[in-house]
Amino acid sequence: SMVLIARALLVVLVLAGCKQSLFDAHGDRDAAGDDDDDDDDDDGSVVTDVCPEPCITSAAAAWNGAQGGTDDRWRYLGDSRARSWTPLEAGTVEGLDGLVGAGATPAAVASCVDNAAAATCEGRPGALLLFTSSSDAGASDPALEVTAEALGVLRLSGRLRTTAGGAPLQDVWLYRNAREDLLFHAELASDDEITFDFDADVVAGVRLLLAVEPRATGDRGGVAVDFYLSERGTPDP
Repeated sequence: SMVLIARALLVVLVLAGCKQSLFDAHGDRDAAGDDDDDDDDDDGSVVTDVCPEPCITSAAAAWNGAQGGTDDRWRYLGDSRARSWTPLEAGTVEGLDGLVGAGATPAAVASCVDNAAAATCEGRPGALLLFTSSSDAGASDPALEVTAEALGVLRLSGRLRTTAGGAPLQDVWLYRNAREDLLFHAELASDDEITFDFDADVVAGVRLLLAVEPRATGDRGGVAVDFYLSERGTPDP
């Protein structure tokens, strides 16, 4: 009957709508390379060197050389790629003061503010400087972690840059809680730059992590990173 047909169509529409998760990400999640002079996204947004307003926090601006940063929101970790993370500790990497992991060539985080003469910091004097590990046994990837404090929609934006002579190819991962909930992935080649700018639905306590991983064992490189967290609103019901 017509009633049964209408009910069947309603079920199909409901099931189709359920495919969209509370944790969907919106916007441009494809890396933009140097061929895009304006760094514009599809929604008209532009990745700049300043945290977009209303800004919640900037990874580079909050850096103070200690866990938590100046606003007590950031953690600097070694990502084992197996759902385990270890806080980096105070140390030196390639002659620079920062937070360092374990191993002969460990993952590390330093600041371009303190090391403006570093080749990787050219053109990004205020960025964080992430050193990837050499992918030896037991090595981990440098990761920046920030935690959402409330239900809402956050704007995640940023820029990553390497220099000639760095690792030939590195993977950039931006994810929620674990790499299985991946929000953004890009390949970063030597002497290259990529940007990202998109929205993500979150609930209080969700961890957002950005990690950089060398593609091949033995490769290592420095990456200048700007990573911003801005308010966007509340998720649609």
